[in-house]
Amino acid sequence: MSISKLNIIKLIALIAIGLVSIGVTLIRMPVNKSFAGGQKIEVSSYGVSVYNGSENLLFSLSPLNDYYYDGQAKEHLENKLTLSNNGDLLSQALVSFNNSVLGKNELIWETFGENSKGESTVNYSVEYTNGGIKITRKVSLQTITPTAIGQVLTICNDCMVTDDKNRAYFNGDTVNSYLINIALKANKVPTIIGENQSFPEGVSKLIIIGRDGKEKMSIPVIGESIYLQDKWHLLELKTSTQKAKDETVSQMIYFGN
Repeated sequence: MSISKLNIIKLIALIAIGLVSIGVTLIRMPVNKSFAGGQKIEVSSYGVSVYNGSENLLFSLSPLNDYYYDGQAKEHLENKLTLSNNGDLLSQALVSFNNSVLGKNELIWETFGENSKGESTVNYSVEYTNGGIKITRKVSLQTITPTAIGQVLTICNDCMVTDDKNRAYFNGDTVNSYLINIALKANKVPTIIGENQSFPEGVSKLIIIGRDGKEKMSIPVIGESIYLQDKWHLLELKTSTQKAKDETVSQMIYFGN
């Protein structure tokens, strides 16, 4: 009987050691890369990048490109990024557990920086769900209660922004006959807008295509204002907030075949 109890104690000890070892491994190996639906999502010190199956960049994210709005005033969430990481130990352990045990596919990226109004933190979560990826931004500004957040994608150099009304969008200072011909070949109507001019009302989906006319990705639009800075390949969805110090906004992106 005593031998049996001793064996049970040894078994419990082995299980405990194994769990501790797994926990330490999860904490020491931060999740900074994920493969989802044929795409690769990767976190670096400066941003989150998403690549297609051919390792070509589709888009990237950074608080240095995202905006906050304070009434009519507009500024980057962070003019200076002072620190970034893959989350604290608890957050990273939770992500590792969810991915390995629960079958989720998620990355987190936490940033600390400042803008002209003070310090800020912007935390990104990228999760593969419902056949696409959900990007969630948690924004905390030291002294500002923003009226809107500009969620910005830096899209690929050969990307062309179109909508569900078969319009292809360009800024006047970047459009040329070559791009117009590409749009026409893809059966899109070339549409010129200014960098600070929002897209026409009624757009429910953006379709990002390549110069070959094939769809790279699509983005549902639900009440956001849309802006394009073609020179810098910046596509912005301006999302109204609750005017709180801490705000959470999100967007879905679906990938083409």
